[in-house]
Order: sequence, then structure tokens, then C-alpha cells
Amino acid sequence: MPPFDNLNSAMKANPTEVSSLALVNQNLSELPAEIWQLKHLKFLNLSNNPLRQLPAEIAQLQALETLQLWRCQLKSLPESLDQLPQLKVLGLSENWLQTLPTRLGQCAALQKLDLSHNNGLTHLPDDLSGLQNLEVLNLMCNSLSSLPESVGQLPALKQLYLYWNKLESLPISIGQLKNLEILQLCKNHLHNLPESLQALSLLRDLDLHENPIPLALRPIIESWFTRQTRITWEREYTFGYY
Repeated sequence: MPPFDNLNSAMKANPTEVSSLALVNQNLSELPAEIWQLKHLKFLNLSNNPLRQLPAEIAQLQALETLQLWRCQLKSLPESLDQLPQLKVLGLSENWLQTLPTRLGQCAALQKLDLSHNNGLTHLPDDLSGLQNLEVLNLMCNSLSSLPESVGQLPALKQLYLYWNKLESLPISIGQLKNLEILQLCKNHLHNLPESLQALSLLRDLDLHENPIPLALRPIIESWFTRQTRITWEREYTFGYY
């Protein structure tokens, strides 16, 4: 069954049959209370609405697996997000977030977390260790100057996007991400990398362009990896794209 695209039709249906609801670009400034009655909802897309805040009642949607909140002008998130036991995908790109709930790192089922393009976001919660199933973490285009040591406690992580932040260093623990395949670090303030990166045996894409890493360090860093790891030092230009 395709997603319901308006709340009225969803409420007229049998609530047990409503598993998907897409209220995209409907100028919603707050969420109607009727949504909390949809106890079997698995997919909820509220993108492109001026919500400004997400109510704590979101935790009532216990079956929710995907929550998309792109461009919702969100300044904060409720602490109750970690009470969604089935949540696998959380999209929060292009909001106004400056801080994150301290318990966001305890969303145990989460597989994909997109926090990109929140320019005021300067730090992550200290404890991310509960994200044991997280495979994709997108943090590009924020204002992060550091990462918590707990970022190394994400055993399932395969893709980590950190480009266009203000990172000056990486935690040594990043070398514990044994399943990491993609690490994008371009457009940061990195002068060096931790030697622990050489433990990332599955890494195939390491993007380092536009970082002030001295030329003399490049061959040393390259020696940490096998030929299967593609390292990008300089911005690549392709006709028609930039």
C-alpha cells in the first residue's frame, strides 16, 4: 500500500492498515494530535514543513521504522527519540539544530542517521555507544570541531561522512571501526591523522582533499593502506561538474 499523503484519508482508513504517512510540504507548523493514534505507523515523512520542534509524543509511535524530517526548521529534538525501539532511519538534514539529545546515541535499532547541513551543530553527544546497528552516519556540512571517543564504538558502521566541518583532529578510537568502507574528511582543518586508521582493513574510499596535511606526511599515510583504498588528496574536476 502506498503512503497516505494527507491525514484525513489516513484517519478514515482502518488505523491498523496505516503503515505509511507522507505529509511533505504541507505548511504544518505543528503536528495534529490524530497522528499519535496511528499505532502501526512504520514510515513517517514530515519533510519541508515549518515545524520548529518535534513533540515528545513521537515516542507513542512504537512501530516507527523511518522518520524523515528534512527542512523542518527544527532547533531541537525531544529526548524521547530513544524510546522508539524499531527506528532504523532518521533523516534530519537541513534543519537548525545546535544541540542533540544526550540519549540519541542510545537508539539501538538505528541503521542510518543523517544530520547533514545543520550549520549550528558544533558537537555530538558524548556517548554514542548504543548505536550498535548504525551503518551510515552523515555529518557533512556542520560546524563540528571534534568527535567524541565513543565514535569508535559503532561496530556496524560502514560509511562516515564528515566533510565540510571544522575538525582539527580525529579520535584514536576511529581505528576501531573495523567495518568502515567510506570515510570522507574533505574540507576540514586536519593537519594529521591518527595512526590507528591503518587498522581499517576494509576502507576503500578515504577523501582528504582541502585539509592542511603537509605534503611530507602523505606518503606515510598512504603506507598505512593497501591498493584497495582510494585516497583523494586533491579536488578532482570532471567536465560539467565541480
